[in-house]
Amino acid sequence: RANAYGALEGLVTRGAATKTPPTARPARYRPPDPQALLAHLATLQGEALDRLARALRDNSHPLEPVTKEVGASVIGGSVPFVLFFSGLAVATAPTAAFIHKTLFVWVAVLAVPLLGERLGIIQIAAFGALLAGMALVAPPTGMGWGVGETMIAAATLLWSAEVVLAKRLLVNVSSPLLAAARMGLGFV
Repeated sequence: RANAYGALEGLVTRGAATKTPPTARPARYRPPDPQALLAHLATLQGEALDRLARALRDNSHPLEPVTKEVGASVIGGSVPFVLFFSGLAVATAPTAAFIHKTLFVWVAVLAVPLLGERLGIIQIAAFGALLAGMALVAPPTGMGWGVGETMIAAATLLWSAEVVLAKRLLVNVSSPLLAAARMGLGFV
C-alpha cells in the first residue's frame, strides 16, 4: 500500500494527478483533465527542446553534422514516438492506423515547397488512389477527433518532416550514420 501511495505522490509531483483535499485522510487522488495533462506535457517537451536548441546553438556551428544528426534524431526519433504511442493508447486502432498511413501525403506536401519537388497529375492521381485504397481496405471506423488522434497526427507530421530533412542531410552525411543517430539518440 505504501508503494501505491508513493507512486501516486510521484504522479502528483509531476502534475499527472491531483490530491484532493491535500490534508484530509484518507488521501484521494484524481487524474487531471486529459487536455490539461497534454498541454502540460507539451509544455515540458517544448521547454526541453528549447534547452536542447540553446545548448546546440551555444556548442556547435550551424553547419556541423552533429547538429543535423541530433535534429534528425529528435524530429524523427524520440518526440514522435512518444506522441504516437501515447496517442495510440487513447485513440482507436483503425483511426490511428489511417492517420499514420497518410504519411506519404504529408511528405509530398512538405517536399514541394522545401525540396522543390514537382507533383504532376499522375502523382496526384496516384496519391488519390492510395488514399481511396486505404479507406476501402482499412476504413477508420468510429472516426472522431480527440487528444489521441491529435498526438498521432503530430507524430506523423514530425516523421514527414524527418523524411524531408533526411533527404537534405544525406547529401553530406552517410546514411548509416544518420540511421544510427536517429535510432541511438532517438531512443533517449
